[in-house]
Amino acid sequence: MTEARSSAPEAAPPLLDVRDLKVEFRTGRQRVRAVNGVSFIVRSGETLAILGESGSGKSVTFDAVLGILESPPGFVAGGAAYYRGNDLFKLPMAERRALCGRRLGMIFQDPLSALNPVFTIGWQIGEMFRVHQRLSRSEAEERTVALLRRVGIPSAAERVHDYPHQFSGGMRQRVVIAMALAVGPELVIADEPTTALDVTVEAQILALLKTLQTEQNIGLVLITHSMGVVAEIADRVTVMYAGKVMESGSVRDIFNEPAHPYTRGLLESTPRKGSGKTRLVPIRGQPPDLARIPTGCPYHPRCSFVRDRCRTETPPLQAFADGRRASACHFYEEVLQSR
Repeated sequence: MTEARSSAPEAAPPLLDVRDLKVEFRTGRQRVRAVNGVSFIVRSGETLAILGESGSGKSVTFDAVLGILESPPGFVAGGAAYYRGNDLFKLPMAERRALCGRRLGMIFQDPLSALNPVFTIGWQIGEMFRVHQRLSRSEAEERTVALLRRVGIPSAAERVHDYPHQFSGGMRQRVVIAMALAVGPELVIADEPTTALDVTVEAQILALLKTLQTEQNIGLVLITHSMGVVAEIADRVTVMYAGKVMESGSVRDIFNEPAHPYTRGLLESTPRKGSGKTRLVPIRGQPPDLARIPTGCPYHPRCSFVRDRCRTETPPLQAFADGRRASACHFYEEVLQSR
């Protein structure tokens, strides 16, 4: 079992269906398994949060899906990624790039690095319209100004001629969101979209993403390490650790009744309004070196529920709650009862 999937019939297939994805980095004779059998689905109109510490394989997963994985040293070593039934890994590269540029949008973690410093933001957003919709330069600029207004850039008709360095961090992030939404994608992947922003601007960006998603009924994937961000915007959560899925389910279920010790550790180490707890409990130890992942459950050296079985036997991702949830823990029922 690799993903909790509802047994109820759906009106339409998922936008994105990733199955048993494996990604390796090969340097000389060494092979590092950065993603090790990850599966999940994303539907229209919902937000799926991919949650985990740095190095858990979150961003690498979507670099592989979108075809932007640096290769070498990175290689897709197994699995499939279906966009509306089409396996992205089997499409010709030109067709895949066209599909990803038009139907799948990407909001990168660092907007200053994502934007070219020598071109105006109007030229860069307008390129999306010129390439994918064959609009003229003047038509592209008109559409760009309207899009900048939509994402909350003040004086958009004037600022369309400005360069990235002339914008604040929050405004640059709005520009990157505008680029991702320019040609009407059905799925948007946001990689840590509020990194390095203060809490006020973070709240504004999250509210903007939620509004735009609702208006356009797009699927949204939010890659993050922040429990607060997940609580604010996500519908479902996939928790990753050491390149594997540890738990998946709805935000409500996972926050109220975590079924994996790692998820529980993340919650206990995060301030939560109304929890009544005045002391946070950090997760002991450090994330594993992906070149030397422990045998058995990769989380066992840091786990308070560890047993001998955990050190030798890798737990499968087991579905429960009628397929709505899943946990990769031998003792997930004990974890649920311990709350």
